[in-house]
Amino acid sequence: LENMMQLYLHDFAEFFPDHEDGQVDEQGRFHYDTPLREFVVRRDREAHLTRVDGKLAGFVLLSHDVELQAGAGRAVIEFFVLRSYRRRGLGRAMAYTMFDTYKGYWEISELSPNVGAVAFWQEVIDSYTGGEYDEIRTKHPFYDDMEIVWQAFDSADWQD
Repeated sequence: LENMMQLYLHDFAEFFPDHEDGQVDEQGRFHYDTPLREFVVRRDREAHLTRVDGKLAGFVLLSHDVELQAGAGRAVIEFFVLRSYRRRGLGRAMAYTMFDTYKGYWEISELSPNVGAVAFWQEVIDSYTGGEYDEIRTKHPFYDDMEIVWQAFDSADWQD
């Protein structure tokens, strides 16, 4: 997970060219604020690795802490598919598996300059929910008020 996180952070660095999050340290590594161990040992965090034909292909980091509403839910903290597996439906399959596994309230967010991620999540969530989701835009106080795009939906009462 830690090695794959470096690839994710490298992809993400393009949105922060003048910020410390877009730079590597003296060892050539990107910094990630949350210790990845938390996603393994804490009950309110989850790490899921995805494999294709036995080979690592991506990961999802989830939190049980949601921001847009009070109460229970899950939030996608990080979502990554290796470049060699992109545009093959793997990301959609990963998202659908998460949503099917954990019925309930979901929040997903993207930085608005990451137009590929915004388009991916809008399409996947629209397809999954049949258009029954909310999209909200807020500002990120840490990143110079950069716009955040949120999608939220609740599948708790859906019939399978």
